[in-house]
Amino acid sequence: MRFSIISEIPGRTRLQLAGPVPEGDLDALIKLSTDIKGVTKVRVYGRIGQMAIEYDAPSRADVLGALRTIDAQAIAEAKALAEAE
Repeated sequence: MRFSIISEIPGRTRLQLAGPVPEGDLDALIKLSTDIKGVTKVRVYGRIGQMAIEYDAPSRADVLGALRTIDAQAIAEAKALAEAE
């Protein structure tokens, strides 16, 4: 996933995503993000393409690195898994 950091304080980062997040992808993106080790809370603002993520402060680099690995395929797989449940 491509993003830039808008603002940051220890343990919380606000990201500008590459664009708006489709309504159908919100739950999958939130699920994938909250599954990252160290993440405690995620909010996605789909229409404006922003995300607020809270995490254990020492995990910052790992959390941001893991967020970069989320792509359209990962979101599609998470959606399919949710539908199968």
